[in-house]
Amino acid sequence: MFRAINESKQLNFPSIFERVRIRGGKDNQRVAFPPVFVQLRMLGDGVFDDRNPEARRVIYAIVETGLRFPRPSTSFVRNDTTERSCPASLRRAGRHIKTDESRREIPLLGVALMAADVARSLRVDRIGARQ
Repeated sequence: MFRAINESKQLNFPSIFERVRIRGGKDNQRVAFPPVFVQLRMLGDGVFDDRNPEARRVIYAIVETGLRFPRPSTSFVRNDTTERSCPASLRRAGRHIKTDESRREIPLLGVALMAADVARSLRVDRIGARQ
């Protein structure tokens, strides 16, 4: 986006992101955080106490599912039927889906399911929605 604006407006700013790369890249598997780090630093007691409830629910959904940031806020929580193995899932809402392959539901388990349950108890239809 920086490059597109820089070129379209002919701003001639230096390319500040040109050499920034995350190790692992396209061909190599990126190294995951060690489980202990995630448990203590990302999911430890009180880690998100300074965040509002909506932000905490979004963080929990991201941590458990690997979704990108906006997805839990813009997707509807769907109660699944008893014949499925998970009690709830996220379904994309309010967006045009370009291909049938991109139509999917994300199962909610663990802390993501907890976040969805809290949202449903507040009678809101999205994990990041306010009451």
